[in-house]
Amino acid sequence: MQQSPESIARIIVFTNRKGGDGKSTSSVSVASGLALRGKKTLLLDTDTQGNSAMFLGIDRDFSAYDALEGRRKPSEFIRGSGRNNLDIIPGSRRTALIESTHRQDGVSLAAALDIIRRCADGYDYLVIDTPPDGYPQELALYCADILVVPVALDYPSMDGLKNTLRAIAEISDRHQRKPESIYILPTFFTRDNESSNNMAELQRAYGDDMVQWPVPALVEARECVACAATIWEYKPNGKVALAYGRLIERIIGG
Repeated sequence: MQQSPESIARIIVFTNRKGGDGKSTSSVSVASGLALRGKKTLLLDTDTQGNSAMFLGIDRDFSAYDALEGRRKPSEFIRGSGRNNLDIIPGSRRTALIESTHRQDGVSLAAALDIIRRCADGYDYLVIDTPPDGYPQELALYCADILVVPVALDYPSMDGLKNTLRAIAEISDRHQRKPESIYILPTFFTRDNESSNNMAELQRAYGDDMVQWPVPALVEARECVACAATIWEYKPNGKVALAYGRLIERIIGG
């Protein structure tokens, strides 16, 4: 039976062609924040590093590969996070093998999207954390309803943002499918000249609708990871939580 648009989970993808910009931290923070707001949320980690499960203190006893290959019920590979409304499909090194499996089985991107939607059946949101390149990233970009590009406010990351947006446009043109919304999420914001100047440049180039409230470079963001706690559990009233809360409200409000 075909699902109505209202019953299909919205897919939020966190991606960047450069590593070290806070993709996994942002994925976990937004997924857990949506869950706290009563939204049933599934976090799918397609990055081979599998950081999302580690950040939540969850064992990686299987891989997103097992869910994405499409040969068994996705529900077999969904794990609870120990938090209300939040489940996860962890990532691992095996996730990189999904490209060869899909090619061998003749699975198109459209068919892979169907597999991913089956994973998210019964959820309000599916949040996908991606690697910085490769087939899992391309698949996630193809699937995205909402695309969030975390970008650290330093000069190498600003250059990486241009490459990421170019890749998004190429994939959209090639497959005739594009996200409803693209948001740029500045991360590691400080008050130094480089960070402030780059924040101003983002706002000039892309506008306030696309550029979100910056996530500050504060120790609480690292400390909560060390404690296997979300930012909402560790410091819910801090500036990092405030920044992610603004992004979540933008996502929910459309």
